[in-house]
Amino acid sequence: MDPVSWSYSYEQNEDGKQSVILTAEMEDGWVIYAQNTPEGGPKATIFSFDKQEGVEWIGGVIPQSEMIKKFSPLFEIEVFKYQDNAQFIQSLKANDSVKSISGSVYFMTCNGQQCLAPKEIVFEVPLNN
Repeated sequence: MDPVSWSYSYEQNEDGKQSVILTAEMEDGWVIYAQNTPEGGPKATIFSFDKQEGVEWIGGVIPQSEMIKKFSPLFEIEVFKYQDNAQFIQSLKANDSVKSISGSVYFMTCNGQQCLAPKEIVFEVPLNN
């Protein structure tokens, strides 16, 4: 069972701003939890990027999707989650010698009746430079 699928892409706009876009698509009824999910509840989503020469990370990973705050009877606390899909952006500066960005995403998913064990997925995003 794998109710969450992840995709990764790279963008560079006309001003030279570079971003890695991480997108989660959830099957109906399934959710993932926000990076700032409170202690005592489900596992928060965590993004990690490998250290690479020629890459400067700018700030942290910023969610672009609407977060849902709702009391969870399962965890008995208010949880912060995303449903259907969630997009996250990490800004960076990479020089022309960098051909790809790699890292991992650690997340937990639940559907109101069950939760799957937290999972870590490794990714690599090619840069179009």
